[in-house]
Amino acid sequence: MGVSLAGRTLSGSGAADDPQREAEGANGWAVLLGSFRGLAADLAWLRVHLAWERQDEAAVERWGDLATTLEPTAVSFWLNAARMVAHDFAESKYAAVVQQHGAWETQRRALFREQANRALARLERARAACGDDPRIWIEMGNIHLHRRDDLAEAARCYGRAADAAEAPLYARRIEAGLWWRLGRREKAVAALRQHHAALLTAPAGAVDPDLVREVEGRLSQWTRELEQSLNE
Repeated sequence: MGVSLAGRTLSGSGAADDPQREAEGANGWAVLLGSFRGLAADLAWLRVHLAWERQDEAAVERWGDLATTLEPTAVSFWLNAARMVAHDFAESKYAAVVQQHGAWETQRRALFREQANRALARLERARAACGDDPRIWIEMGNIHLHRRDDLAEAARCYGRAADAAEAPLYARRIEAGLWWRLGRREKAVAALRQHHAALLTAPAGAVDPDLVREVEGRLSQWTRELEQSLNE
């Protein structure tokens, strides 16, 4: 007796006599198992959310690992787990420190950096699974900027995001602004020029004309200031 799947039967009788039918049946099983895998990943992510509500970081990590093992290219699983670690649990841990010992800036910085490093390690694994998805680079940039106060590394991440296919236009603009804040004026002007060129070649209606004028004004100002600094 065989097992019926989408009108096909996988059994020991007859399958070997019809290679095409056997291959079609095997493909059907692959689709079915793939669907179960996706369902299992969704259930694992539900456990992540429940653990997050309980503020159980270990369970978030554990179930998050399972979800991304089952669906390694599900970028949203990687991003949201990293955000929970870098932001939510960092804040809740620091709130507990403040409650017991009062505000302590050194402890806050150390705690935020520790949590950020764990989130970044997760996002590095995401890059290995998903490739150079700009969403991953942007999330890494956000963590370097807001959790580690590392403007240079944040700028590099936003730049890598801007280099990726289908990158959001704002990534290059953020990169340029960070280089300018760091005093890296040549890199800032170069990045802003790239951003300006991308705005001009964007599909019609995709970019606000006011934004283009704003970027053009900033580019003109930065270029003048760069030339002045080089002539001093």
